[in-house]
Amino acid sequence: MEAAVALIKEKGFEPVVERSANPDFEKGRVMSQNPAAGTRIQKGDRVTLLVSTGPPKTSVPDVVGRDYADAVQALDDVNLNAKKHEIFSQKPAGQVVAQDPPAGQQVVEGTEVVLDVSKGAKNVTVPSVVGVSEAEARSTLEQAGFEVSSTSAPSDSAPEGVVSDQSPDGGTEAPKGSTVTITVSSGPSTTTVPDEVGQEKQVATDDLKANGFKVKIVNVAVSDPGQENIVQDQDPSGGGQAQPGSTVTIFVGKFA
Repeated sequence: MEAAVALIKEKGFEPVVERSANPDFEKGRVMSQNPAAGTRIQKGDRVTLLVSTGPPKTSVPDVVGRDYADAVQALDDVNLNAKKHEIFSQKPAGQVVAQDPPAGQQVVEGTEVVLDVSKGAKNVTVPSVVGVSEAEARSTLEQAGFEVSSTSAPSDSAPEGVVSDQSPDGGTEAPKGSTVTITVSSGPSTTTVPDEVGQEKQVATDDLKANGFKVKIVNVAVSDPGQENIVQDQDPSGGGQAQPGSTVTIFVGKFA
């Protein structure tokens, strides 16, 4: 352009520069002139030079979060090319999770835009954490790449604070980043002890056994014959909590 402007001025004409994008001419090169070379005009007349600004540019659209096919179409609409790069991701398979160049950047038409496309989460082996403390279980699972959710439940096989169950089970495979639920023992389960004071011995015995308790009978002397074979007291007391399978001692009247 600089050389063309200088030449036009040297010949006594007034150069006028106009610019336009063109993929076939380098930026700053004259693509055409008006009037054409060889035309006879008056000195001082204008000669318009059409100068290339280089290949046409376009703004990169934002395609993150779109399905890959939709992203390709959006890029094609602005004369850009898509290059697929599949990666493991927590996003649904086929979804664009990143792009380069980023959205909004001005690039030459025909530029290649690299799209990181999710192929789903990578499956990894779930560690077994049954039998360890909640803190240790969380640390182990998080280091393996999992989220952890915990619940509490009674357990007759695991001490309080120790993991008694997990889902998914240890040794199975699950997507990295997914959640493993652990059940933390709150200790042995308990149930309410029925109140048998005032009941006849056999009725009390049957009732306690029906509620899952063992029964120990201790005779105690009573002076009232009406209290013969009647439960005078019990341990644990009625209404308290005890483990199923534990022993409830009933003190049964024996007339002396």
